[in-house]
Amino acid sequence: MEQTTIQELIQIKYILMVIAALLAVLVVGKLCGVIGNLINNWRAYSDSRIRVAAIDMFDRAEYVELEKFLQEKLILFPNNATAIYWMARCNLSSSNIEKAKEYFMRLKALEPSWETEYVTPFLKEIDEKH
Repeated sequence: MEQTTIQELIQIKYILMVIAALLAVLVVGKLCGVIGNLINNWRAYSDSRIRVAAIDMFDRAEYVELEKFLQEKLILFPNNATAIYWMARCNLSSSNIEKAKEYFMRLKALEPSWETEYVTPFLKEIDEKH
């Protein structure tokens, strides 16, 4: 009888270990999802702040300040499409045509989905004027 009880306790122990392992996997999976969402939300917030500041400076034709601001952002986030786009626009408006082209081409490579709306019209403008 005592041996049977010990065997049953051992089986219960293994079942509890399996349940604990499954719960750990679920918790880790959920944490990864939460962390992923936080990262995506932070990136969206960062992009939004860059976009708002860039539009404000661009509209006021503060190209020197805008370029400095964007250079700082690109040091921190070298592949930030929003910063690259506004750096291209800033250089185009400052008549730095070659730099503008470089940034537009970099944007095209980084975000192919932006090509039609955010790259091609400006490259056409550059080709027509220069």
